[in-house]
Amino acid sequence: MLIYHGSNQEISAPNLEGSRVRMDFGRGFYTSEDRNHADLFAKRKSRFQEGVPTVSVYDIDIDEMKKLYEVKVFDSASEEWFDYVVQNRIAEIADDTFDLVSGNTADENVRDIVNMYVSNPTVYVKSELIKQLKPEIFARQIVFKTERILGQLKFIESYLVR
Repeated sequence: MLIYHGSNQEISAPNLEGSRVRMDFGRGFYTSEDRNHADLFAKRKSRFQEGVPTVSVYDIDIDEMKKLYEVKVFDSASEEWFDYVVQNRIAEIADDTFDLVSGNTADENVRDIVNMYVSNPTVYVKSELIKQLKPEIFARQIVFKTERILGQLKFIESYLVR
């Protein structure tokens, strides 16, 4: 399967250096199954950092990875998915054992929604908050969380985003 990473430069040999904590699925190298989604991220990143919007393309066999590594796949934006996103957004999960996590992408309101929920979890209904995150309109994300699984990515090419 081809996957895409949007950035401000080509990344032929990905690593976890510089990856941020407190993202949807925690610290990791974020990719997408959708080329257009990666294009948007490349444009966004190059607006804030020096460089040129570039998408790097990789090949990976997810089914093979499931046999060799700890892989978590969220099939939908479920309450389990929401809890995992909330945990990662408020603090790095110390006991996270996954090498790879795949699932829906939340929209840019995720920080506000997570903060609302964390401030008073008994007031908010998770299913309603999930709808506000609009996970169905974005492509799925695949996050490589350990260096050992990153080594399995096969760089194919990169292209500039216009």
